[in-house]
Amino acid sequence: MESSIKQFQTTIRGYRASVRELIVGRDGYAEQAKELGEQLELREKLVERPRHNYHLLREEYDRLYGFTQ
Repeated sequence: MESSIKQFQTTIRGYRASVRELIVGRDGYAEQAKELGEQLELREKLVERPRHNYHLLREEYDRLYGFTQ
């Protein structure tokens, strides 16, 4: 009986250690997701919006001056 209790306690300690590792991993993934979201937002500001604006300006220019490629 005593050995099974000790074995059970050892198992519980192992589970607790695993939980700590999972929590640290989860927090790391949350931080990584936050950073990726910020990078995506920055990309939107620096790449996609100017690209979109360029196309709008190009269409307006073509419309005004009747220029087609």
